[in-house]
Amino acid sequence: MRSRPDFIEKRLRMHVAKATDVLLKWEEFATGATVDPLYGGKTGTVVPKTLKAKALIHFPNIASSQVRIFAEIEQGDCIADFAGDVELDGKENLRFVINGEEWVQKKVGAALAKSWDLVIGNARMARTVLLKKAT
Repeated sequence: MRSRPDFIEKRLRMHVAKATDVLLKWEEFATGATVDPLYGGKTGTVVPKTLKAKALIHFPNIASSQVRIFAEIEQGDCIADFAGDVELDGKENLRFVINGEEWVQKKVGAALAKSWDLVIGNARMARTVLLKKAT
């Protein structure tokens, strides 16, 4: 049977391996960072971090696509599908560099998020994010 999670994960990894290079850029604070009690932000030394990942990249045409049912998606946005093991959560000021252009993640509603993430047998196979050009 071809619907086994291990088979699906192998096929997904095969396609993502051929996908577009994406440079993830974010910031971490060095050990000893503190939280400012007045405004709640962290203070300390910022350490820039990067990670190369692969993603399937989509530029939806909302005028002729079903994605228009989700108000979050606008013309000019980018949809990126990463392998499930690419960690995106918890990264401060995360930016995605795709073909030399910087993008940032857009907030999406619960209905859209549920329709995208691919989870099989309690294992995340893919992670989809909606991006807009960084300003």
